[in-house]
Amino acid sequence: MPDKEFAAHVNEGLSKHPKMLSSKYLYDSKGSLIFQSIMQMPEYYPTQSEHEILSEKQANFYQHFPNHKPLEFIELGAGDGMKIVPFLKYFLDNNTDFYYKPVDISSSALESLKERINKALPKLNINCIHDDFFRALQNINSQNTVHPVYLFLGGNIGNFTRKLSIDFLKNIRKNINSGDLLIIGFDLKKDPRVIQKAYDDPQGITASFNLNILNRINRELGADFNPDNFRYYAYYNPETGIVSSNLYSTKEQSVYIKKLNKTFHFNQWEYIHTEISRKFDIPAIEELANSTGFSIVDHIYDNKKYFTDTILQAK
Repeated sequence: MPDKEFAAHVNEGLSKHPKMLSSKYLYDSKGSLIFQSIMQMPEYYPTQSEHEILSEKQANFYQHFPNHKPLEFIELGAGDGMKIVPFLKYFLDNNTDFYYKPVDISSSALESLKERINKALPKLNINCIHDDFFRALQNINSQNTVHPVYLFLGGNIGNFTRKLSIDFLKNIRKNINSGDLLIIGFDLKKDPRVIQKAYDDPQGITASFNLNILNRINRELGADFNPDNFRYYAYYNPETGIVSSNLYSTKEQSVYIKKLNKTFHFNQWEYIHTEISRKFDIPAIEELANSTGFSIVDHIYDNKKYFTDTILQAK
């Protein structure tokens, strides 16, 4: 039986003007595999930049962590664990007393993470939490005997609008204690041509990632989308710092979705908005922190300053 939430979202999104589909639905099993390929592309710098930070700059984080209590790393949206392994390895190698709690809505991602962690760091005990971020935060009872450090990596905050990012951080702040640390990955503003290539690669991998959502609707909801009648287009606006990803219809056409018993009409060149990716500068990060109950502890950059994993502290 198809996911009722997905069906309701598709119905609502394709009924809007302009049409839209949430980026979270890009990540079915096939979409997640395609995204793995995106992260390996030479043009896709965010993964490479953050990997450099987490692999080479661990001491920069370590100096800000209290050492009078065991640490508890709570990673929100942990995914398959690829990015966190070198970070955790550093603390293991330095005999740091810590726990690791990855949180993700995807059970398959958590299974992959546990397998990866067990293989790379067999001495590390992990406690996987299969849940929504905020339900998990409400249910995690960090004891006074540990010092929690929350992580939201990967630049994922860039997928939120400004309002949603403020709401997101306020919600986190509401569920943690004063003095707790939060590390967030921010993709920074840079040469617009570098950003454009990262989101519209010449190999067409990002295009296939976005077009896959039409195949998902076909498979799960019984639609008759012909993906060949759609094209992918992304553009970066340096003034707003936003990459907008879209699918557009190359012809006038109608698509019937069986599970909704509904037909959706597309004009030629009409688009479906699929994703945004916001890029930040330091003043914008500081404004975001200050407006949501956090102060800036430090910005940890890669060598090109393409990306920062910023340490925030709850006021």
